[in-house]
Amino acid sequence: MTTAHRPTLESKRGKDITIANTIQHGRSQPAHKQLKLRQSYLRNKGTRVDAEAARTKVEQLKWELVNQEKSHYLKEGRVWQEDRFAQKTQLALTGSEENYEAKRRKVEEEFKAADGYQDSPKVFEYESSTESEDEDEDEESGDEESGDEDEDDTLALLRELEKIKAEKLQAKMLAEQEEQRVKALTSNPLLVAEEAKPKSSWRLNTVFNAKQSAKTDGHDKYVNDMLRSDFHRKFMDRYTK
Repeated sequence: MTTAHRPTLESKRGKDITIANTIQHGRSQPAHKQLKLRQSYLRNKGTRVDAEAARTKVEQLKWELVNQEKSHYLKEGRVWQEDRFAQKTQLALTGSEENYEAKRRKVEEEFKAADGYQDSPKVFEYESSTESEDEDEDEESGDEESGDEDEDDTLALLRELEKIKAEKLQAKMLAEQEEQRVKALTSNPLLVAEEAKPKSSWRLNTVFNAKQSAKTDGHDKYVNDMLRSDFHRKFMDRYTK
């Protein structure tokens, strides 16, 4: 049964079609444009579950799993490290979050318990600054003589390095400028002095339209026939006479 009477729903392949088809296949049209959202329902009543209650239930389940894992670690004698997720879940379930003042008091108590604490931070800062200044003065007085020569050598090396970098940068810029100049002179075919040769068509190289070129050399006498070739003729002249 022929299908010539049926419309072409799909464009032909292997060909560049400038005029697009207005006919579209059913598979090419947009489909499933609505996103299906998952909703939780009670199986026995068929009503929607409260989102907050469902979230609390999931968090309780996660907290139970964390406790089971912790007890398993303790039974085996392994060290248990509190996870961030477990801490967040516990805070979400209990609702006991420390306020800013409680945290500040806790940090102050820990700092007081540490060694080297002083009631007056200004005195501590002043003493630390004076000690650091004394140490710096001692080091500077000991290294003044030996540091001058090293600084001079370093400055000389830095000057030489900057000079080399400047020379390389200048050479690179000159090379780029020369390349741009040559490209501007040779890229435009209208400015080139030589005449551009026209490209030969592919039809001239076909079998039925092959013409003998005027530039062919006389020594080139290749014939695609063994009976008419020069080698065959010389061979027959040599051995048949």
